[in-house]
Amino acid sequence: MELLYNSAIRALRAFGSAAVERVLAAHAATTSADHREALAEVLSGLGERDPRIFDILLRTLGEHVDLGAGLLVEYGDPASVPFLGAALDGAVLDEDDGLLANQDVIELAAAIEDLGGALTEEQERKVLTVQARRQAVRSMLGAIAGRGSSAPIGAGGSASADRRKKKLRKLRKQAQRRNRR
Repeated sequence: MELLYNSAIRALRAFGSAAVERVLAAHAATTSADHREALAEVLSGLGERDPRIFDILLRTLGEHVDLGAGLLVEYGDPASVPFLGAALDGAVLDEDDGLLANQDVIELAAAIEDLGGALTEEQERKVLTVQARRQAVRSMLGAIAGRGSSAPIGAGGSASADRRKKKLRKLRKQAQRRNRR
């Protein structure tokens, strides 16, 4: 199903500006949150700057922070940095110390930087707090697994981290190309 979903997104994006009005109309007509998110994903990658698209992406950020942050990066408009910053400022840290706890903080910080923004000192502290908590959990799990705290689980260049870095580089390049237009 994921393959079909991704193929449909790519196919609609290939239409570029020709698809804007129809995708906007479909977004307005649907009552399904899943469909709205999929259509927002299409809109973010059409390569068209339009205030209606920007508004939809900001609403997506408000409804689904991780997705919205990524779509705003893909859209590539630095005007979204203040909105991403406000979302990061408003993010309340989850006290659960899981490996993926507070992923919204990580995504928002990455999006701000990817779009050429800089984190405030308070935002940097928030990110460092999340990273420190995650490292503590990795160390604890490593100790449980008999690896000791010197070699925590997930340390080093994991394949998923490499994929994420590659995807972020691709999104940065796309944003840079759009900003040059």
